[in-house]
Amino acid sequence: MSNSSDKPLIRLPSQQPHLVAARRALLDARRISFPDLEMNGTRPDIHRIIQVGGVLANFPGLQFASWFERKVKPGPLKDSDWFALRKIVCYSSARWQDAVGIRTALHLVERLMSNSIVAWWDGSLDMRFLQATWQRMDWRPPNAVAFLDLQKWAQDRLQFDQRPGLQAVADMLKIPRARKHDALEDSLASAHIFRMFWQYSALELEELVPQLDPERTPDIGPIFLSRQLRAERLEEILPYLSIDFPLPTPIIPASRRVQQATSALAPEAAKAI
Repeated sequence: MSNSSDKPLIRLPSQQPHLVAARRALLDARRISFPDLEMNGTRPDIHRIIQVGGVLANFPGLQFASWFERKVKPGPLKDSDWFALRKIVCYSSARWQDAVGIRTALHLVERLMSNSIVAWWDGSLDMRFLQATWQRMDWRPPNAVAFLDLQKWAQDRLQFDQRPGLQAVADMLKIPRARKHDALEDSLASAHIFRMFWQYSALELEELVPQLDPERTPDIGPIFLSRQLRAERLEEILPYLSIDFPLPTPIIPASRRVQQATSALAPEAAKAI
């Protein structure tokens, strides 16, 4: 008689080869990363990455192993989207005086993503910039295990009508953030969201959140799940996983709020947002 511990964690129909491959990637994974980039605009052809950050955790325990943030030398700023640069990213020459070069930044991103499940929060714009930068610098993309669409998982888990913003989900789950639109802060928020989804079912989370203190310091230690619960979580995230390097999706149009905020800017600046 076979031991119950020998049974596969995830059972998938053989006629779904992409899910079988994703299952294999999940079972082999030992790291999960949460990268984030900030840019001085939305056009990879003329704008540049100006900040990188990320969190690395082991998998499936999700204990934080490391995290980093580096400001990146933006190069010439004449084509910058100044609304994004000053109002959103809070760029200033003083804050960026210790910025690193783009090659150093790419090395950090590569070390973060390599051999890990890469969990993105609306990574479409980040992907466009990474691909444009890799191509411009003849840089080989890192060898990631798989790519997880965390934002889509959050939409379905929390029953949003459309893809939610990171701040909306952080507020709902009472995850404290020191500031918005900071590469490390956004990476940390994404990592804590994933940890809560991984540790608790939808029903458990619904019961837990009202009891949480929004001023608390989120836990970064290991999460211990039973074999059965771990299998359930693995099955739950499979639909949001891709083993191929994801092609960037079209950028979501600017919201009414951003459109209103840019209406007073010069036509060229407004067009860039």
